[in-house]
Amino acid sequence: MSAFEKYMTRKVETRAACERYNGASIALDNARIHERLAEMLSQHEPLCALKDAKLTERSKLYAAAYYVVHGRMPSIVATKKME
Repeated sequence: MSAFEKYMTRKVETRAACERYNGASIALDNARIHERLAEMLSQHEPLCALKDAKLTERSKLYAAAYYVVHGRMPSIVATKKME
């Protein structure tokens, strides 16, 4: 096998490894999303407290989305509860 053929073979192997890596990365992201959704389903209190909070509808939606992404309520909810 010539040096060029070895190079082409290694290039194909590298491309295949990259595809496997990207596939595993996507699977990991999906697993984290599913884990986070399951965690949220098991925790009733944080999201239920938003219903009674004295916030605009937009602020409630923002707080819920923030909780989904970060796993905690934004500071605006904490300050409004104290008022």
